Amino acid sequence: MRAVWDCPGGFITQCALKLTALTWLRSSELRFGTWNEISWEDGLWVVPAGRMKRKRKHIVPLATQSLATLKLLRSFTGHKGDLMFPAQGRTGPVMSENTMEAAMKSLG
Repeated sequence: MRAVWDCPGGFITQCALKLTALTWLRSSELRFGTWNEISWEDGLWVVPAGRMKRKRKHIVPLATQSLATLKLLRSFTGHKGDLMFPAQGRTGPVMSENTMEAAMKSLG
């Protein structure tokens, strides 16, 4: 976990790795997340059924660290639209799964 917190990759990639560890969401569930799925008051992330493997809505309780990470992330990506992890290049609408995989490989 210390390695993830000190990840040399970009800030958005670091947030994705932290949130994966804190929420146990799969890469696609996380990367395609939208800001309207977060209930800030209740401290919940409601992942719609369409993004879940079993096609059922999934409610993720958010720890204080998760909410803090999301607030920082929103200051970086919130102005770009509803996606939490928009693509930084021309790879598509959201961060590539390869981005997270490469960051994990760099951590060993």
